[in-house]
Amino acid sequence: MKRLPNHVAIVMDGCLQWGQRSGQDVRASLLAGALATYETITAAQDLGLRYLTLLPGKERIAPALAWDLLAEALRTYGDSLRRRGLRLLPVGELTSAPEEVRRMLAALHADSAGSSGMQVSLALGYSGRGDVVRVARQLAAAVAAGRLAPEAITPEAIQRLLTTVNLPEPDLIIRTGGRRRLVDALTFEGAYAELFFSAALWPEFSAAELQRALLDYAQRERRFGKISEQVQGGLAAAAWSPSLASPL
Repeated sequence: MKRLPNHVAIVMDGCLQWGQRSGQDVRASLLAGALATYETITAAQDLGLRYLTLLPGKERIAPALAWDLLAEALRTYGDSLRRRGLRLLPVGELTSAPEEVRRMLAALHADSAGSSGMQVSLALGYSGRGDVVRVARQLAAAVAAGRLAPEAITPEAIQRLLTTVNLPEPDLIIRTGGRRRLVDALTFEGAYAELFFSAALWPEFSAAELQRALLDYAQRERRFGKISEQVQGGLAAAAWSPSLASPL
């Protein structure tokens, strides 16, 4: 494929709807979703992606069950992911996660830190708007204390304080489940991302559907907020790679 996106984010939606259609209970539906997650990760790596971010859909699932099944999925697929040389990065607020889950995620992250393969970011306890609000409060406090001039608050300054600071901006955001809207996913970072809405429910999502999204992306003209004439004239913005140094 000639034009692969550097960073693809996927909102994984539709597990419960799939369970209702197929007569499966919530646990079985989520385990089917976990298998789809593993197969999507391996397909993305095989297709040559460099960054993949996975965001759970906003399905109503009891937190205790969700964490329990995440632990089961990590036990089932963790070793295989390690052997594939992937880098695994949890993103979000994990204070509400059980200690076992935090320990397993930390171990996967530490074990894979030196790998050179595709980076897989798991957005757990993550809210795009919540992250922006947290950064806004931090910057406001710095201005009030005299440590930061108001004019120093720039998109780059905000980006450097987001929990996704170690990720490039997403080129493509995919949402499954048939709904054609975003759900608080990479709210700031995805300002210029291309969007692809898949009718596939998450347990049905396949390597072929991922490839269909990538082929669709390859046919688009990235404009980064500009018009087509500007892009064709060579004025498209370069990929944004802010310094990791904090302005505070």
